[in-house]
Formats: sequence, C-alpha cells, structure tokens
Amino acid sequence: MLRLSLGPAELARTRFAISPMVELFGVLSTAMRSSRRGERLGALPRLLHDRQMPLLAGFFQGEVWLPDFISPAPARFAPSLDDELHRIATLAPTRLVQEITVFTTGFAGQGFPGTELSAPVLSQLDRGETAFVQKAAQELHALWNHTLAARWPVIRGRLEADINARSQLMARQGTGAVLDSLHPDTGWHDGTLTIRSPFRTTVPHAPAVVMIPTVTGDLTPGLDPMFQHDTMLCYPVPRAPSGRRAAQGGHPAADVLGATRHSLLLSLGRPLTTTELAELHHLDPSTVSYHLTRLHRAGLLTRTRHGHRVYYRRTPQAEQLLSATGSGGSSAARRR
Repeated sequence: MLRLSLGPAELARTRFAISPMVELFGVLSTAMRSSRRGERLGALPRLLHDRQMPLLAGFFQGEVWLPDFISPAPARFAPSLDDELHRIATLAPTRLVQEITVFTTGFAGQGFPGTELSAPVLSQLDRGETAFVQKAAQELHALWNHTLAARWPVIRGRLEADINARSQLMARQGTGAVLDSLHPDTGWHDGTLTIRSPFRTTVPHAPAVVMIPTVTGDLTPGLDPMFQHDTMLCYPVPRAPSGRRAAQGGHPAADVLGATRHSLLLSLGRPLTTTELAELHHLDPSTVSYHLTRLHRAGLLTRTRHGHRVYYRRTPQAEQLLSATGSGGSSAARRR
C-alpha cells in the first residue's frame, strides 16, 4: 500500500493533466504485464525489433517497471507530443544517472525490485547520457507513430470528457472526493491518499498529485524517488460504448439492467450515498433514488444507514452478474 500525506498547499496544487507519453507508457507497461503472466504479446515486441528500437526493446524484459524519464510528469495541463519528447531529449545527465540508479537498485523492502540493465541499454549508455536520451526520444516518437498517432484525437476526446466530468465532482465536494473516486484501489481519508500498489511506503510530506487519465494503461502511481517533481497518478478511463451496443447501454449487462442502473451498479464497488451517485453520474437525486430502490429490491444492493446517511453497495449477486457479463465488477471489489 502506498500512502501519501498531502498538506493544504500540496492539495491546492493537485491537478489534472493529459499526457501523450503516459498513453504510450500504458501501451508498453500493459504489454510488459502480459509478458510476465506468460500471455501472448502480439505485435509490439516484433515492432520494437523490426523498427530498430533497441533501447525500448532492451527495457522490454517482461517486468512491470520502466524508468520514469520515459513519461515525465506534465508541466502543464495538455503538453503536446513535441513538448514531452523535447523534455526527454534534453533531460539533464545527472537526472538520468539518478533515475537509472533507482531503476537498477530499487528500494529495499518497499516493493520496488531493482532491474538489471540489458545489453542494448548498456550499449546505448556507453555512448553518453546525452546520446542516450536523444535516442530514447527518437524511438518513442517512432513507436507513437506506429501505435497511437492515428487514434490520438479520439483518445484525447475521451480523456478530456473524463476530466470534465470529474471536475464537476471537484467543484461540489472538493479534491479529496475526486481522489477517492478515481479507482476502486484509491482512497482519501484524513489528509492521506492511499493507493493499493506493489509499493509499500508512506510519504509523510508528499508533493502535489497530478491526476492523468489513460485509456491504454491501468492505475499507476508515479512517485519521483528524488521528490523533485509532483507525484503522477495515472488512472484508467472507463471504456466507452461502441457499435450497436452503444444504443443499448454499451454492455451486455446493460441489456438486462438498463444503461443507467448498469452504470450505477458499476460505481457501487464501495459504499456511496444517493447524493454522491447523483453528482458522480450527473443525474437528479430522485432519478438515482428510483433506480437504487429497484436494484435493492432485486437483491443487487445492500443498504446501510450511518446517522442521517444511507449507503448502497453491490451484493455478491450483483458481482456475479457483472462478472458473468464481463463488466469486471468482482475483481474491482476484491481489490478494494
């Protein structure tokens, strides 16, 4: 578990951002996780080899870690691809040495194992730090062109829509409510952000957090080991409906429940009130109350009163329904 204590100043500077490099990082890290599980990797390893990307291919060792300089924390809301590639290509040699050292040695006892550098990576380092980061930027640009460039306008639209929706919650309930709602594995309580993660550490005076939505990656905290930059928290954007399913709610479970009840049920892997659900889904509270009553009568929700508040949460029956239709509700609940 990663625990970050945020003071008032850090919470005030916590923000959203969009990052092309984070999306590309998601492509690489997802393939790495698949490799570690023994799954087929598709075309990515061949692409790295065939397109002569020895540096990225060298980092592709089936581990879940990649050095931080590949996806630096965005300096502003929506840097362009060229902006981020320029930051990578001009990274200070001392900073590169620090990051490579952390990458190879890890953090003992904190869930971050060191990773031995491969021969192609060592060969590139022998050419000097400046040549190394320039080569990294070139390969990342080439990989971007072959994987995400054509889809970026659509992807960016989804990222902006997610941020706009969460900004409504921030305006009504504050930054803490947003941090708590990003993912089933994030939580906010008494000034501390908790993230279920392989990292096992507590940071008493953490930097501000940059929340970065992604459609290619999973929940990924990016904690700067030198504490010189803000903490990145990349979180997955819910899948958008497509094709004929979009008109039906976008998912088989929506055919049974209806689109609104399906979306409410997906949100209830943790206890929420009617008001919280109304704000999260931009619905009238009376509409949410109506659907929650029907779901409760169907045995898909539990209802618990704490003082003047009533909290709803999915039942095991609801988990089975979502799991059977591929919504992934069960896994989210188990991670919580």
